[in-house]
Amino acid sequence: MNEREPVIGVTSAATLLGLLVSLSVAASICFDWGFLHALDLGFADVPSSIADHARSALLWLPVAALAVLWNFAYRLVASRVEDGLTEAEILASSSNPGLLS
Repeated sequence: MNEREPVIGVTSAATLLGLLVSLSVAASICFDWGFLHALDLGFADVPSSIADHARSALLWLPVAALAVLWNFAYRLVASRVEDGLTEAEILASSSNPGLLS
């Protein structure tokens, strides 16, 4: 029987997930540093642990993931509608270009 190769293997998925978690915690630390810096505080002034930064990442990561997915879906629909044409080409091929301009 001819088996197909999976699109993404378990090892690749685990590596990707580990990279995503590492980057999100690093981004969370940068965000928390910026937040404290805006308040004229530092990490030495406010006791924090890696659990605090992981919690912060868990709070904003779903919203960021939804924003990325929404952007991807919008670009997918827009490219399908535009079909790779410029605005001038879309207007020229329209049956009623006056409504589009």
